[in-house]
Amino acid sequence: MAINPSREQGVNKHRKTILIAIKIVVTAVLIGWLATKIDYPALSESFSLLNPLLLASAVGLHVLAFILGGLRWWVLLRHTHDRVNFYNVLPSYYLGLFFNNILPTGVGGDVIRTIHLNLRGLRAKDLIVSALTDRIIGLMVVLLLGIGSIAFSPEVSLDSDTRVILAICFSAIMVGGLLMLSPRFIALIESLQRRYQRNRVRGTLLDIIRLCYSYRSRPGLVLRALVLTLFMQSLVILVYYLLGSSIGIELSAITYFGIIPIVFIAANLPVSVGGLGVRETALVALLAAAGIDTQRAIALSLLYLLVLWIASAPGAGVMLLAKKNIVHQAP
Repeated sequence: MAINPSREQGVNKHRKTILIAIKIVVTAVLIGWLATKIDYPALSESFSLLNPLLLASAVGLHVLAFILGGLRWWVLLRHTHDRVNFYNVLPSYYLGLFFNNILPTGVGGDVIRTIHLNLRGLRAKDLIVSALTDRIIGLMVVLLLGIGSIAFSPEVSLDSDTRVILAICFSAIMVGGLLMLSPRFIALIESLQRRYQRNRVRGTLLDIIRLCYSYRSRPGLVLRALVLTLFMQSLVILVYYLLGSSIGIELSAITYFGIIPIVFIAANLPVSVGGLGVRETALVALLAAAGIDTQRAIALSLLYLLVLWIASAPGAGVMLLAKKNIVHQAP
């Protein structure tokens, strides 16, 4: 029985609409739940402790972290585009950051930045591969950083069984990464690619995985990307630490390095709009587990959200500038 293409497109569009609606509902429910937990006089008291100069410094540090993120993507792009200019990559990266805050997924901005740079002459497949590798490196560093830090946190008490589980997870990530870089893995991918070469979707997906594997031939480039990721994530965690310390949250820096990576991962789950609600709920829950007062935890979540929005706001300027250029180029 033949499938009507227009009907299939309609079904897919309907499913996407339902998924977006679900994410909006999840976001609203989580924000509503947090709102019911707020003691507004206590929240106001926490905000009154914040030094405006420190808030400005936090924004500056976050902007620097974003610039390092753009630099990481540029480094990875140089694997296939040696002559690409960092000053051309950064606006596209920043545009993606802006859309990450408003799209109903934590990775929608990756699509936007890829399209934006593709319109400027770079091959789409190379951009997709670099963005995917960028995400993989970021995720691995966050996981290793979080697991390694939480095990040494003085505020988070872990029993021996939990420490063993963390050690197993840490080892599994390391071993899994090494296995994916092995010749046998790429041989398997190439075998599957030959098998599904006539299948457009599977063939393209396998080709992208193969191209991601090609970064194995540039260990120095990957190492630079890893170091940039470590500095980038550390700066964002430092932002949390500075904001938290300024409103009276007494936690060691190592505890933040254990907690915030979990918040990063939660915020990137495709269950809400731009991670909104999920990020804040995860942070409040984790800080509460570390013995922090709920009102101060909520205050920190809101302060960080403000810093994040301000730091990513230049992405909107990239979008407006792009529209202006299109208008000027029109006949």
